[in-house]
This record gives sequence, C-alpha cells and structure tokens, in this order.
Amino acid sequence: METNRLTHQASSDQPPTGQRQHGVGGCYVTPPPLEDVLFEQLSYLVSHASQNCPPGCAICARLSRVLAPLLEPFRT
Repeated sequence: METNRLTHQASSDQPPTGQRQHGVGGCYVTPPPLEDVLFEQLSYLVSHASQNCPPGCAICARLSRVLAPLLEPFRT
C-alpha cells in the first residue's frame, strides 16, 4: 500500500505532458541544426544503398527520390 502512495505522489510532481516547466529542474534539449539532420539522413541513405537489397527496397527508392532534385543542376 505504501508503494502506491509513493507512486501517486511522484507522478503528481511531474508537469503535465506538453507543458513547459520553468525554474529549477527544467531540462530542454535544443534541436540540432537542420543541416546536420539532413546530412545525417543522406549519409544513412547512401550507406544503405551499398548493401545488398531486394528489388523494390523502400529505402533505396527514397534515396533515388532525394537524389533527383539534388543532382538536377549537374544534369546537361
């Protein structure tokens, strides 16, 4: 019975989901720069393409969709 009371008390100390907590103990993680995320995703897609994939692989198809507009300026 004591455990239930402690669990209830601990859960009531937490701020509701989706609300910011100001003051001591608030922890915020700033998002990484957009360029870092884009290059990380592109790196993942390119490294995946070097693996043996079955025909119609969704990740390989995604890579071709991403590369098409990126390589457009270099096409003659």
